[in-house]
Amino acid sequence: MVRILTVDDSRAVRTIITKPLGDQFEILEAEDGEKGLELLAKETVNLILLDLTMPVMDGQEMLQKLRDQGNETPVILLTSESRTSLVSAMMQIGISDYILKPFKPEELLDKLAKVLGADMPKAGSDEEGEEGEKSAISDKVFVDVLLIDDMENVARKFGLLMPEHIDVRSTTDAHSSLEECRERVFKTIIIDMVIPNVNSAALTSQLRVLQPTAAFIALYMRNFENPAKDSREQGFDGYMVKPFDPAQINEFLSTYYDAEDLLILEDNVLSVTAFPDSKARRAQRVTRVITLTNEAIDTVAAACYDDVIMDLSTPPPTETLPKILIAAKRRTVEVGLNFRVVGSDTVTKALSSLADTANIPVYGTLKEALENAG
Repeated sequence: MVRILTVDDSRAVRTIITKPLGDQFEILEAEDGEKGLELLAKETVNLILLDLTMPVMDGQEMLQKLRDQGNETPVILLTSESRTSLVSAMMQIGISDYILKPFKPEELLDKLAKVLGADMPKAGSDEEGEEGEKSAISDKVFVDVLLIDDMENVARKFGLLMPEHIDVRSTTDAHSSLEECRERVFKTIIIDMVIPNVNSAALTSQLRVLQPTAAFIALYMRNFENPAKDSREQGFDGYMVKPFDPAQINEFLSTYYDAEDLLILEDNVLSVTAFPDSKARRAQRVTRVITLTNEAIDTVAAACYDDVIMDLSTPPPTETLPKILIAAKRRTVEVGLNFRVVGSDTVTKALSSLADTANIPVYGTLKEALENAG
């Protein structure tokens, strides 16, 4: 059986990992980097899930010592930090991939499949009965966002700003919020700080018991004096203000939701996924795609590739294409990478019509672009 070591100081996080993966993998646990190294001196594992921030010895120090010892076991970094510089530093030491916390089991399974490849065990067959059918998925339904606000229009407005792939549920009172958190697992929970007859801070404490891996976001009116300070003092992971605006929505998505839904990074190839039909959603999405593209290019540079290839086989809408390409070209120049594009005649025309992008090589297929790289 494939063996996975999870190194995290949070018992709740280790449980969240062990519960869905226990049927397919043998899970070993350590609560800090020092204990992780001690265990690895006696045991062999196929993969390590490594938290970044831990007492005694953090993830970066453990990884560095591991690589200094010549141990090349694949490592997936678990982190709540989305800063590109941090991930790039860990890439240079030698992680295979990373995942932002909090995460859903299916997101973790996708990462495991990517890193383990042929070693990834298959889900149980029909002969294994109900336990096999469960595979590595918890018995609860996983949802992206729970928005708690006594005004239903707030949830409606928030939902309109969310990408189509983000699931949002909403409640208007404490009782229904607790019920939702007993029945489902949420990645982020946004709670209004002024709800009639509800102590939002006390409700949050109750919800944390039911949702130990969720990120809790305090929601304030825009005229609140210092939401950053207030939310931090009350132990929230972040804050938002209403009415919502595209900039803070983009920051929320970039911080708490994995980029793979919008931009797929495989080695040094960036693939942009299909854009929504709505023009309003397109305008919001292009800003986030540019942000994620810049982060992905930095990751490619940190991994010491010479080229970055942007696969636009599914091209963005014509009105958004120039913004994405100009931003990507500028970033590759900044980090010293060669830039190549895969795309149709439409992409070629868009590139050739702009002075900033006219010299970018365009190839009809990814195979051609890879063959001409370097």
